[in-house]
Amino acid sequence: MSTSLWLSMTKIKGLGPKSLINLYKLDPNLSFNSLLNLNKESLLTSLKNTNIVNSLQDKEYLKKLILESDHEIKKYKEQNIEVISITDSRYPLKLREIEDPPAILYCRGNLDALNIQKKIAVIGTRKATSKGRNAAAKIASAFVGMNYAIVSGLAEGIDSAGHRGALEAKGITIAILPGGVDQNSVYPAKNRALAEEIVANNGLLVSEYAPGKRPFKASFVQRDRLQSGMSLGVCPVQTDIKGGTQHTIKFSKEQKRILFCPVPSEKGYENITVYNGISKMISDNSAIVLNDKEDYVKLDNLMSTLLKEEKLIDNETESEQVDLFNQSNLAMDDYDKNSIEVAISDLCYYAKKLGLSINEVFDLIKNKW
Repeated sequence: MSTSLWLSMTKIKGLGPKSLINLYKLDPNLSFNSLLNLNKESLLTSLKNTNIVNSLQDKEYLKKLILESDHEIKKYKEQNIEVISITDSRYPLKLREIEDPPAILYCRGNLDALNIQKKIAVIGTRKATSKGRNAAAKIASAFVGMNYAIVSGLAEGIDSAGHRGALEAKGITIAILPGGVDQNSVYPAKNRALAEEIVANNGLLVSEYAPGKRPFKASFVQRDRLQSGMSLGVCPVQTDIKGGTQHTIKFSKEQKRILFCPVPSEKGYENITVYNGISKMISDNSAIVLNDKEDYVKLDNLMSTLLKEEKLIDNETESEQVDLFNQSNLAMDDYDKNSIEVAISDLCYYAKKLGLSINEVFDLIKNKW
């Protein structure tokens, strides 16, 4: 009933995505009966539209919409497409935290991938160089080796390379689409074979748009917020100063995701347009830079530590991880003032990257004391 209810409310004229989320915030445990019994003044305050409130509390009209939604859900299931509402336990926890999460997700493939907590987005330009594609595939493969799922947008160029890198490493990859997840709607059409390969190899296709829906200009930007929203960190591999990748970078900052990028290895990259955005992130110190394997380990430790703080993973499952400051293998006698100063420097560096205030850092320390 919960999924049918939320899907039915998407059919109410004037009740857009923002209003739906306002309704969710008003009552995260919304049910058919509780909706009918909600205080009308509270609904008006939240939705600011009398006609919408009247439609929401019209019992017979709502029943009709729910029956329609039940029929649609059954039809989608026959196409191996699942409808997930924001109240569903399978809805991604990180995505639910963002300012404007979609009320409904349409999914085809391995639903368990939704709540793999260790996920990163590997993103970038469609006009990637061969070295850029190779770098994206290697980054995806490296993180698969650290038990991450790889999120991207199925676009040509860097996105495709990230998905393929994950598949070649026998990992799980999630493609966020700007249109429907059904075979005939997958965009771009030339990547439909890749989409089916993702589904066949324990991966997942996800969209906030119903099956049959074709992409439109704004849907690409909306898709970008889900790539970062679903992930712990975002890794742009190649991007110009302007372009679709910059939308995801912007969302990652707003959503306080970890932003990181590789150092370009291509000779003369300073003069290659698709590296301009990467060069800017490095020069303005807005992203963690991956230089070598040790940086991958530190980044993994940082993201694992954040997950523990949010209690999204069991500490025991990460017991073999090196700690955030790479000090776990040192004997107690090896700790000295210099070691602590190095650890504090690392803490300050990563805290600034995440936009944490000094008080938030103190709180983290106090929780560990």
